Parts: sequence; structure tokens; C-alpha cells
Amino acid sequence: NNNNNNNTVIKVSAQLMGSNGELLEMAARVLASEGDAPRVDLNCGCPANVVTGKGAGSSLLRDPTLVFECMRSVKNGCEEYPAIPSLKMRVGFDDANLFRENVTAACEGGAKILTVHGRTRKQGYRGEADWEKIAEAKSICEKYGVMVVGNGDVTSSERAARILRETNCDGVMIGRGAVQDPLLFRRIKSRVRRDANGHVTLKSDEELADEYKMDDEAERVILFLRAFYNEMVENNKRESEKSSRGKIRLRTSKKGIKKTTDSRRVGKLKSIVKYLFAGNPHLAEKMSEIVGVPDHETESTEMLRKVEGLVEQYWKGEPGHVAVDNFSARTGYVELTTM
Repeated sequence: NNNNNNNTVIKVSAQLMGSNGELLEMAARVLASEGDAPRVDLNCGCPANVVTGKGAGSSLLRDPTLVFECMRSVKNGCEEYPAIPSLKMRVGFDDANLFRENVTAACEGGAKILTVHGRTRKQGYRGEADWEKIAEAKSICEKYGVMVVGNGDVTSSERAARILRETNCDGVMIGRGAVQDPLLFRRIKSRVRRDANGHVTLKSDEELADEYKMDDEAERVILFLRAFYNEMVENNKRESEKSSRGKIRLRTSKKGIKKTTDSRRVGKLKSIVKYLFAGNPHLAEKMSEIVGVPDHETESTEMLRKVEGLVEQYWKGEPGHVAVDNFSARTGYVELTTM
């Protein structure tokens, strides 16, 4: 991806899901060679039934031997190329009883970076992430020289500093928090510091360098919304081109209302709003004005304009922390039989 500000190229790491060692190795090799991926990651964290039901994602955590074998396959595929083999995991499937075994298996399988989300698969996104498990992973990985990245409930620069202090992890991965606050990466980069001795500090607004001060936050958030919307449009075009009939196959809603491409965009905008408005008390009060509108009763461009108007009027600096399980009705997962 080209950064429009300085025309530098930012390489994007690749992630694989699966449990077939031979296929994982082949895929990793293609990504490392032809794809020029700087890192190839094995997914042992996804909790979705459509993934775990096929023996992939977090379902691998039920068998540390399988974690080792799959990680070794990814590592073998990356050999002779600059790509770094890595692994993303949760603390366990139903519980964390095999946590230490899985961390060890990842390290001995060849992972150079281990990212730990501090929840089990069964938890989904409920409750708080267990940062103590991230600290435990760090203590295990140190003897292997493996870097640990902490993940879970990092929704502000203050919480980024906290997870670094409390776990001693080498880095931070951010997921849903980046949708709650699209400026979160910039806030962390400008405010969080770690010195050579590992001491983590958090700069105040007054201490920020001029280049990081943002008097135009609402405008930047609106640019994020427009980029998200334009990406939806481009994805719809690609889906249509791939379809044999030249049309996107759309489902009918539970109320018997035929969905359209545009109503899907409205629904996705509403999903973004649940994140974006949650941490801002003024915007949170306006959330019903957006999410309460049926997808088929407005055009997506009109919905986008309405959301932009609310952001322009009410966005007031860094949002407050909101637990991620408030963002989605689907927060927990039940076990399905592996196919």
C-alpha cells in the first residue's frame, strides 16, 4: 500500500488458517516468495464456528502437537526467504489448561513472533482480556528468543502503555479498538515511549510534538469513514465481476425483505457506528438515530452523510474505554463438531 503523504511502501503481512501441514507449507512458501510477505502468520485465534468447525483457527489449541506441526510447516515454507514465521493465538479453546504447552509448541515449531489474545475461544469477546497470560507467555518465550505481542482490550494510548508495563510484552496488536478510535495508532505512536531499560512512559497532551497534535480530529475520522465506504464499493464491484451472472448473490432478511447491495452497505455502516460512537458520550446518545434505521429504508450515501454530520458536530478527542463485548451481539461461541 502506498502512503499518500510520502509515497513509501508499507508491506502487509499474510496470515494462514488451516490444519493440513503440507498445504500450510506450500501456501507459506508462495506468500514468502511470490507474495513477498514480510511475515507469514499461523492463525490459532479465530473463534468463528465456520473456522473452528473445520479444525482451523483456535481449534488447533486443543492439541499442542498439532500447533507444533502446523507452525513447523509454516516455518519450513518461509525458509530461504526473508519472511518471518509467526503465530497468533488465544489463551485456549474452552479453557487455558493447555496454555503453556501451546506457547511452547509455537516456539519450538519455529515462531519468531507470538501474538497472544488474552481470552479463550469460548469467551469470544466477553469479559476482560487476561493480560497475566500475556506476561506468562513472555516469560516462556524469553528462553527461545521469541518476541511476544499483547492483544486484547487495547482501546487507548493509556491502555497500550499499561499492557506494555504489566506484561513486558514486546509490542501491541490492536483489533476492534482501532474502529472505536481510528486515530488510535497515531495516539500511541505519539504518546507511548519505552526506553532502553524497558521503562514505559505516557506523554501528556502538553508534551506532544507539534507534528502529532490533532486539531482536526473530526475531519480525520470522516476521512476514515469515507475510505471505509469506498472500499465497500470497490469490493462490491469485484464481487460482481467474479460472479458468473455478473450479480452479487444476496440473502433475504429474517423479515422476508430482499437485501440489496446498497442495503448491505447501510448495515455495515451501522456496524461501524456501534464501535465509533460507543466511547463518546455525545455520539453514544445519537447512536439510535443510526442503528435504529432499517437497512432498506435509506440509501447508503445518505447514511454516510448523516454519520459524517454527527461526527463533525460531536467528536471530542480520544474516546473513553468501552468493553469490546458491547460492540456485537455475537460475543461468545459454542463448540461445534469438527468436520
